[in-house]
Amino acid sequence: MIDGINSDIGPVMVSIEYEINPAQAEEFRQAMKALRTIRFRDGAVFWGLFSDTEKTSALC
Repeated sequence: MIDGINSDIGPVMVSIEYEINPAQAEEFRQAMKALRTIRFRDGAVFWGLFSDTEKTSALC
């Protein structure tokens, strides 16, 4: 058990928000494609990259 979370009960969802320069959004998306492969290699069962419609510099 880590910090009160029982890791034996199943998968967990992890969400990370990145603040990026909108002018570099496409470059960032390309870099995230490589990260996607790594996440699946490390055991992820789902991975996605989403835009915050109210905050154009945020990708989650």
